[in-house]
Amino acid sequence: MLSNEKKIELTEIILQSKVFQKSPKSSALLRYLVKATIEGIFLKEDVIDFEFFGEKSNFDRNNPRVRVNMYNLRKKIDKYYQTEGINSHWKLIIEKGQYHVHFENQTKNKSYIKKKHILKSIPYIALLIVSTWFILNVYVKKYPKIWS
Repeated sequence: MLSNEKKIELTEIILQSKVFQKSPKSSALLRYLVKATIEGIFLKEDVIDFEFFGEKSNFDRNNPRVRVNMYNLRKKIDKYYQTEGINSHWKLIIEKGQYHVHFENQTKNKSYIKKKHILKSIPYIALLIVSTWFILNVYVKKYPKIWS
């Protein structure tokens, strides 16, 4: 489990990447979401609109501002983990339709993928063993028992 300081540190590493350098709004939104998640603030669309964007009077259910900014933020996070953060041990995740942030250990996922890859190759290994046994028993000349 990550400490709150480590979560903030990992967030700052992400924000210093090339993906976030020219995105001040996405950077500020990510900082806000991480801080709110650490503080245990219940995040929903109208709370983010009021606290982050600061315009409660113009809030309308049809206003897509928060959803669009969250979509862009998720895309940037995904791009970061496909490029600069590909070897990171921890991954920052904001699930679709959600606003809270959580961190997932990627080393567990990589070992799971390796195990799954090995499990997929078992039928091929078994086929190789069976075919080798078949070839040795059918095509190798057997001498009559009298010669032994």
